[in-house]
Amino acid sequence: MERHIYRNGDNDYLIDGRKVRLRDIHDLFMDTGLGRDSFSIISQGRVEAIFNAKPEERRAIFEEAAGVLKYKTRKKETESKLNQTQDNLDRLEDIIYELDGQINPLEKQAATAKRYLELDEERRQTQLNLLVHDIEVGKKICPKRKRIWQRSRTN
Repeated sequence: MERHIYRNGDNDYLIDGRKVRLRDIHDLFMDTGLGRDSFSIISQGRVEAIFNAKPEERRAIFEEAAGVLKYKTRKKETESKLNQTQDNLDRLEDIIYELDGQINPLEKQAATAKRYLELDEERRQTQLNLLVHDIEVGKKICPKRKRIWQRSRTN
């Protein structure tokens, strides 16, 4: 087993020359009873300390020796992840609720904007029709004005 420490603070862990995660190393030692707090080999003075330990401490020692600690650790990690996921779901529900409240006003604004665009297009079309009409009327009136102007000059 090897550990490479880099100046930037990163670590690489290797078992038999293969790169592994720190978690893999912890799992390996939890299964063997050689963990940080394991008592696979117990000195004579330590036996008395185990007997005098609180029930919770003794239970932890026996669970580690039996290999149960690994599963309890994973269970705690999984429960923590589930709690985080539930918190994320709660936040998403809050966001959805807030956005749902914005939908109706936005739909009304969209309908108003669409109506405005329709009316603006109608106004532009009406102005265009009015200009075309003015040009047509101007074309009809222009020859008549010209004749009137010529008559007034000759008189």
